Amino acid sequence: MLTENQIVMAVQRHFKAMGHTVRQVRKTTEHGTDVIAERRGEVWYVEAKGETSSKKHTQRYGQPFNSAQIKSHVSRAVFTAMSVVAQAPSGRRTRAGVAFPDVAGHRAEVASIATVLERLGIEVFWVAGNRSVQRGVNGGLFVSMQLPSGKVVHVRRDRRLFERWSGTPPDLPKIWASKGFVKYGGRPLLAELAILRSFQRDGWRGVWVNNFGHRTFLTDLPGTGEPVELPTKAAHLFGRIERRNGGRAGCWYVFAWKGPRVIFAEAKRMNRDRIRPSQLRWLEAALSLGVPVSSFVVVEWDMRGRSQ
Repeated sequence: MLTENQIVMAVQRHFKAMGHTVRQVRKTTEHGTDVIAERRGEVWYVEAKGETSSKKHTQRYGQPFNSAQIKSHVSRAVFTAMSVVAQAPSGRRTRAGVAFPDVAGHRAEVASIATVLERLGIEVFWVAGNRSVQRGVNGGLFVSMQLPSGKVVHVRRDRRLFERWSGTPPDLPKIWASKGFVKYGGRPLLAELAILRSFQRDGWRGVWVNNFGHRTFLTDLPGTGEPVELPTKAAHLFGRIERRNGGRAGCWYVFAWKGPRVIFAEAKRMNRDRIRPSQLRWLEAALSLGVPVSSFVVVEWDMRGRSQ
């Protein structure tokens, strides 16, 4: 997980690579704008926030911020950027920006105020786990997919880096174990289950859809916990999609719900995995039944350190 200081350094490198002169860099223990950069009379003021604490002595260090903390951090960063816009000297090319980790929680908060940020001219810098930077309120947010019907839709994308599990691996069939196990909550999990845990942490309920062998819904590693049944509304929706699709093949592996909202998430190892034709058919079946495309997300994941 990226700290605020790591976000700041990534943004600094981004500006230098774009030919800017970086006038100021501030760490969390220092006052002032986090990054000030200038090029050809245009001056950028960027406020950064991380996804975990930068202070090693705190309990939050190494732990992800929860949704309330993320909302607070995004609000404070945006207020600072708005102050820059309000106080910009007349005739000077002043630009305001905010920088966040490229993860689902921060994406969701920014999406809720995207039109306002665009109207104010506040730029958003997204920093991925490998320290690469994308710009724009929706920068790098979508994956374009062509459905079997020929229609093109834009599906939400999330990128995550997990810690590699270095202990004794669970004894599972190769079809599951081949991609390795990630460390989440101090124990080994498959990436799909780690993604499910992250949704649960934000108040969602959900399951891992197991299509191997006995087709079941799980909330833990096979053999660790018993299969579960879907609640009535979730089961009804899943059944409708399954019938429209002509079977369960291609179902996206994480199915979660919170109130009237649902999410189908598909885990894809970065630079290795691709969406399969059967998964495009499942997506199209769901869309044809009125499930919004915003209910689907592709989670591109990797082990921390591998892509850095």
